[in-house]
Amino acid sequence: MNPVQPDEDKIRARPDSIKGRKRPYCRALPVAAVSLVLLAGILHAQGTMPESSSSPHSFPIEQPVKPPHDTSHFSYAISGLFTIKTEEVRNGFGIGITGLFDRFRPLVPSGSLNIVISSLDVVGLPKADFVIISPALDLTLRKSAGRLRPYAGVGVNLHFSQLVLDEPANARISVYDSTTQARHIDMGWGVTPHLRVGLIIPVGRKQHIFLEGRFMSVSHNAEVSYRDRYTGNEWQGTVHYRIPSVWISVGIIQVP
Repeated sequence: MNPVQPDEDKIRARPDSIKGRKRPYCRALPVAAVSLVLLAGILHAQGTMPESSSSPHSFPIEQPVKPPHDTSHFSYAISGLFTIKTEEVRNGFGIGITGLFDRFRPLVPSGSLNIVISSLDVVGLPKADFVIISPALDLTLRKSAGRLRPYAGVGVNLHFSQLVLDEPANARISVYDSTTQARHIDMGWGVTPHLRVGLIIPVGRKQHIFLEGRFMSVSHNAEVSYRDRYTGNEWQGTVHYRIPSVWISVGIIQVP
């Protein structure tokens, strides 16, 4: 009996045309980052203008001094995540932890770790739980006072994708016959830029609620090792997929 050979047209679910769409998006990020820095400088200059310039004969006013022991500029946030589905990955839910440093306000650098659990639905692969682990670094321009504090920022994230199968050795591929199985699936990893916009709402002296959207464009080729149960022959295949491009976060910030 002849071994069943893979159909390359069926293995490759989509062309690599998506990669070409990322170039204008990536070129716009340095421009956005420079704009944030320039706008932050203008806001900082306006906030540090001496009040005596408008009234040269006024008496000096004593400014409040921050207690010497209160030197912390670090805050942290915990959030719940929801991801918009793609054609290959269903809606996902997860959690995020973020650390922020506000010494240079209105520019606020931050680092975060996000974990999202979803499920995969790619032609040529068995259905399985799909886990995304995504550490990220960001630079955000945000309003420092007021009841509503909008913000926007740019950043990069390192994302790892992992499949969780109940019985990997028995996973059947729908586009092949019953003797074909997927022995190993490498979903890949990568680094990609993203944009962030959000809104902070103070609800207490040290607690703020925030709502945020993150936007990016990431596509990968999963490397799949196939095996024919009847003949024992093995071969390699490639399946194209795209991780969720819109992540929505709702959480709380604890300030010092």
